[in-house]
Amino acid sequence: MGLSNANLRVIRVFLIHWRRVAGSWLDGPFAALIGEFLPDLTGHRDSVWCLATLNGYIFSGSADKSIRMWNGDGGFIREMVGHTNCVSCLLSLGGNLFSGSWDRTIRMWSADGEPLRELVGHRDGVYSLTSLQSRMFSGSAGKDIRMWDTQGNFICALYGHENGVSCFTTLCEFLFSGSWDCTVRMWNLEGECVHVLKGHTDEVYALVTLGNCVWSASEDKTLRMWNLQGECLRELTGHRKGVSCLTTFGGRVASGSWDRTIRLWSSNGECEAELKGHTDGIYHLVTLNGRLFSGSWEGGICMWNPDGECMREMQGHRDVVTCLCTLNGKVFSASTDRTIRMWNAAGDFIKELNGFHYRTSYGTTSGFSSSFEGGMSLSSFASVWSQMQRS
Repeated sequence: MGLSNANLRVIRVFLIHWRRVAGSWLDGPFAALIGEFLPDLTGHRDSVWCLATLNGYIFSGSADKSIRMWNGDGGFIREMVGHTNCVSCLLSLGGNLFSGSWDRTIRMWSADGEPLRELVGHRDGVYSLTSLQSRMFSGSAGKDIRMWDTQGNFICALYGHENGVSCFTTLCEFLFSGSWDCTVRMWNLEGECVHVLKGHTDEVYALVTLGNCVWSASEDKTLRMWNLQGECLRELTGHRKGVSCLTTFGGRVASGSWDRTIRLWSSNGECEAELKGHTDGIYHLVTLNGRLFSGSWEGGICMWNPDGECMREMQGHRDVVTCLCTLNGKVFSASTDRTIRMWNAAGDFIKELNGFHYRTSYGTTSGFSSSFEGGMSLSSFASVWSQMQRS
């Protein structure tokens, strides 16, 4: 097929999770062809990629192009439609919800799930959203970052990355962006690039702050610590495959890797523990009540105490756990098996979220196009999978 490295990186962040490609197809849209597709009146109809909380509600974004709103007990409230491709990221800000999509747009919704506005301007799919001092930032596979106010008004574009923007974090009055171009960039609130943080030799997947340092994780198997002067304070090694996710945990940084392990690092970068228990790569991390929860490719979730001991293995998902979030003392997990599951703080399963489409919000805007040239369709997965396995 002859795909360039740049094109491969654009799709890596989502494609890499489809370890069981054939199985995911048969348990996704293609299953409709063989009569095994879930009825339209149940939950999401495709992989669930992101979760967010707002005013005591859970919102889920899916490859079925929709967002669903649930109450804190997992009861279905409404479906929010308008995007024309996968909903890849969600952010609550200023009492509203913002959704980013592969259709190159961001949509603004009220806390009740009503459509308010469509934000356009990106030239490729939107993969990441964050906020800093009443401003929203969106990162795209098209290399650019865009700054908006809380009402969705465009402020300015931030250019400099040479490949897609994969992740954000903030520290003091600065925005940090990680990219598939192997760099981290530091921006001020005027949209000016203050520093380019170089050192990683492969895609940057995750960023987190601890104290006055920014930590970055990369496919190059390392973490790096940076100060506000853009200097690399330390390179952290130990993982045997790419580092996929980061979070803070009890004054330390926890890193999850495709090597199936989690590592706990002190604030000065010393590895204090290696957590083993998963049978496949780690995709997402979240904390609740002094416990660390990890979601993995194999569909399992593990609960860890601060000493790094696995206290509980939480089974139920049938495919990759893509996202974890917390609300009212509960953990919510999303998966490519199209479901969301709710657990209590002790790791006990409570319920699987599904619901009937009795309320639907249509986010329609004049001039909205249903075409999307920059997205990644399921039909493209087969032709690039073998390349991704080698890349």
